[in-house]
Amino acid sequence: MIGKQEMIKELTNSACSILAKYENDERNGLLSKEEAQQTAISRIQYLRYGQNNKDYFWITNMQPVMIMHPYRPDLNGQDLSDFKDEHGKKLFVEFANVVQQKQEGFVEYMWQWKDDTSHIVPKLSFVKGFKPWGWIIGTGVYIEDVRTEIASLTRNLIIISISIAIIMALLLFFITHQSLKIEKEKLLAEQKLKESREKYKTLVKASTEGILLLHDNKIAFANNTIQKMLNYDYKELLNKHIDEIIENINLDMIDDNSPSLFMIKTKENCFIKVKISAQPMTLEGKKGKILTIKEITKEITDNKLANNEEINNKLLEELQANEIIYYQVSKNIMQQLVVCDLNVTIENSIKLMNRHQTDTLVITKEENDFIGFVNRDDITRNLFVENANMNNPIFSIMNAPLKTIYKNQPIYQIIDLIAKTKGQSIAVKDFENKIIGVITANDLNKLHENIYRRVITQIYEATTFAELKELYVKLYAFLRPIIESYADVRIPLNLTSAIADAINKRVIELTIEDMGKPPVAFSFIALGSVGRQEQTFVTDQDNAIIFEDAETNTGNEELKKYFLKMGENICTALDLIGYKFCNGNIMAMNPQWCMPMSTWKEYFHKWIIEPTPDNLLEVSIFFDFRFVYGSQSIEQELKNHLYHLIKDKSLFFYHLAVNASYYKVPLNVLGKIITETTGKQEETFNIKNAITPLVMLARIYALKNNINISNTIERIEALKATKAINAELYSEINYSYNFLMNLRLRNQIENIKNGDSPDNDINYNNLLAVEQVILKKILSQISGYQNILNIEFKGIIGN
Repeated sequence: MIGKQEMIKELTNSACSILAKYENDERNGLLSKEEAQQTAISRIQYLRYGQNNKDYFWITNMQPVMIMHPYRPDLNGQDLSDFKDEHGKKLFVEFANVVQQKQEGFVEYMWQWKDDTSHIVPKLSFVKGFKPWGWIIGTGVYIEDVRTEIASLTRNLIIISISIAIIMALLLFFITHQSLKIEKEKLLAEQKLKESREKYKTLVKASTEGILLLHDNKIAFANNTIQKMLNYDYKELLNKHIDEIIENINLDMIDDNSPSLFMIKTKENCFIKVKISAQPMTLEGKKGKILTIKEITKEITDNKLANNEEINNKLLEELQANEIIYYQVSKNIMQQLVVCDLNVTIENSIKLMNRHQTDTLVITKEENDFIGFVNRDDITRNLFVENANMNNPIFSIMNAPLKTIYKNQPIYQIIDLIAKTKGQSIAVKDFENKIIGVITANDLNKLHENIYRRVITQIYEATTFAELKELYVKLYAFLRPIIESYADVRIPLNLTSAIADAINKRVIELTIEDMGKPPVAFSFIALGSVGRQEQTFVTDQDNAIIFEDAETNTGNEELKKYFLKMGENICTALDLIGYKFCNGNIMAMNPQWCMPMSTWKEYFHKWIIEPTPDNLLEVSIFFDFRFVYGSQSIEQELKNHLYHLIKDKSLFFYHLAVNASYYKVPLNVLGKIITETTGKQEETFNIKNAITPLVMLARIYALKNNINISNTIERIEALKATKAINAELYSEINYSYNFLMNLRLRNQIENIKNGDSPDNDINYNNLLAVEQVILKKILSQISGYQNILNIEFKGIIGN
């Protein structure tokens, strides 16, 4: 009710301002008093408000005589001193009394319902005096309206309360149901655990593989198989130190996924060659390990190798072929040892790295007491994500404990250990257990150069597509240790692209040998991610053919027949080898993308002059084209034509920027990763969708600044060199791109290891906590980059 009172009071004040306006005109001589009053009356008479536009104002004088009533014209000019409502109240006299005493106020009485004279209801009015003319102006609200509104609100509140009560009841039922379900599952799990313990005990005793349970590196349990293998009885093995039967074993280097080879000593001091895997365990609060030991001779006679083991062994075969597997650490990749006290600040640690030209520091507590290590990536990550203070001690961000290997261990074991430790640096010890150097993931890259040269040589020596397919299969085995050891993402991408280019070239050469020499010069180009040299294990074919124009249209048609046939042969062969057909049919076997130079120039002109959504999609694929085979001058001619067309085309760049902003990163406004349920029934997000905005940003700036490069990282490096972007933005984009692409490649490697087809769907919950933090920060920054891009290129429209 208070709200209604305030409303009619303000409305009456507004109506009074109309009277004041015309009274002012009277005083200024613009109108006579009679003219001013009649004009004011006519204005007030037709003022309406309310839900049905039927609420009104009336005017009386102080006698009281009705000056104007819009719904009761019969009262106009009458003395209302004796006018009473149904309850006998002299309402108009009451209005005059309120005005005389307080100048304004509220009066409650009975009155007709708006313009319905037959319907009398309670009403509350606000009246106010207008002294210059001796008038009273008023308006009111029907109390029945207020009661109806209150009843409606009450009814709504009751409905909401009942709804909340129902929801709470349902929640309580659900929570109770879940609690009972969990308790039931707990009891069932305890029962199954008890049963599984008994089964496990029986299986361990009956296992055909030797099993040892270690506590503090001492044997706490040995099954029958290992007793027979070593010719010891159970009591003789109990509490024996593991070094007594297996020399030079480093349990930290062994896990369940990658068994290692060792010589195990029997009671008679004979040696048996075995493969050992280890799994951590906790029993009665004590940590230990379970060793599974299998004789190599028995494994060979079984002759049943799993598919994943066969794939993993391809790398070892390549290493053996190059004799790298037998190289010792000291001969190859060990860096000098640079130590740093744990209390040195991060800032001074960076200076120490720069002075010794190293990327890794070994952290010491006291002299020769090595407790961990820090590499340059650790410092970058902590400053970038955790906003670490440069004055913090270096131990606050170090990796611990420090993993070690002996200098005489073969390279394949080092590769395996670095992959298992997610790219951490490894300290190298001599035979006196003195640390003499460090090995990092990036140091291993040089070992892969020999393998790469061997693969490329074999590609160019291949005489059939079947041979090329066999070499393609080795690509996974070749790249897996590089990706798993956290090498610079450009290394696996460059290697993948280089091998793909070599296979493409050899396929084209074999095709030309079969079809005969091309009638005119041509250029076979790669497009999209292949053109940018950012090919992953999911990338399909994206290619096209440009050939020289004939002198006549008829001649061009004949050339099309030859080159279209060439495109069909090339694309079919690539699909056979492992590079699958493009789902969007962006291939040289498509007549639309096998055209003479003149047609290609028309394509590019149309895409730039008419930046429709479809044309912008073509831009995102075709403007990253790169020469692969044939005449490079043809490819360069088209590239020169492209940069000539886009010069000073502000509208084109504006549309590119707007189109880039449509690619939304998988991050909501609350800073949470947006996931969806995939076919694996996992909540995943598509990592490619996160990378695409960075690729588009680099492309737009490169085209705008006439940078003739297609690779994303090389583009931003060139943009930094030309000062088109500042060093800070370069570092952020470079770090973000490397981080996201590394996640993508590791996910695809994991898919292949598990026997699945590689994809771009990443399970967010499987990421490390620090990776989740970095990912969220990167995605939020990408949104910021898109906004900057939008603003910057909107601003060039008027230029």
